[in-house]
Amino acid sequence: MQFRVLASVYRGLVDILLESGWTRAKLSAELGLDLQCLETPQEAFAIETVTQLWRLGYQQHGKTIGIRAAQRVKLIDLQDLGVFLGASQNITEWMEQVDHYSTLFSNVGTFKSQLTDAGLEITIHYNLAVPLLHERLEFIALMHPVWVSQYLASPLQLSRVELTRPRPEDSSEWDQAFGVAVRWNARVTKYVISYREAGRLILTRNEQMRRGFETILESRLKANNDASPLDAVRNEITNQLGGGAPSLDAVAAALNMSSRSLQRRLQEANTSFSALLATVRHDLAKQYLSLNMPLNEITFRLGYTDSSNFNRAFNQWEGMPPSAYRGNS
Repeated sequence: MQFRVLASVYRGLVDILLESGWTRAKLSAELGLDLQCLETPQEAFAIETVTQLWRLGYQQHGKTIGIRAAQRVKLIDLQDLGVFLGASQNITEWMEQVDHYSTLFSNVGTFKSQLTDAGLEITIHYNLAVPLLHERLEFIALMHPVWVSQYLASPLQLSRVELTRPRPEDSSEWDQAFGVAVRWNARVTKYVISYREAGRLILTRNEQMRRGFETILESRLKANNDASPLDAVRNEITNQLGGGAPSLDAVAAALNMSSRSLQRRLQEANTSFSALLATVRHDLAKQYLSLNMPLNEITFRLGYTDSSNFNRAFNQWEGMPPSAYRGNS
């Protein structure tokens, strides 16, 4: 499956490398692309290029590269989506829209927001077991508060942040970046915005503008999903896994298509719903094991009814039980 990511979102990471002594010519040759693509909000490049960017950034700045890069992201990098979000009424609506349109700026991760007793809770993870996973998750987790703060009278204050990374010797740079003491060794990357903060108004809110851009973005979202149907199906399967094994009918309904249409698209891609579900579970299982999640938690997150079913499936994928795989990874 070929994933592509908007180049402009990673402009800050490239800027950091240029400031570290790289020349544009050397960096272009290393990445195999024209850096001019970073100036075009809708230009996209392959996930392999993104991975190379992260490796270079990590070599230059170590474990804090994720938060350093996130602090460089500007909402305008997303052009129409940025204008649309800036026209939202309040932070809660903003997060709901980011959730809905997230595949327009990254189709390799899942971003979910929901109201809980603690406030507006946002959870984030990659759909793939990618290199430098912690750094990428921190980048995404901080990127949204940075965006929002650009359109508030004062910066957004988070009430809780949980990161999957083990606690570093010096956590001050993370605490300072998020504005709250970070909780480490979490099962999933998460941050919480209090109800009071979530209700804060966006300075540039504009209902007429929001409705106008909604038409444009819905069209673009449909085109995006039409162009990469497996990505959209994969993301929706991931979203529904926590409630048990999703059905083809439920995924089709969430994607606003009939079950027959979804089946036809999968057949055209030489796969089936059951095969894609197994692939998603396999990829996520390896990711969760790498994060040292308890097996019962992984079982639940993958939508299995009990651990024996998960163990049996993992044995078929890897030829060993999950516990052995974790010990070897």
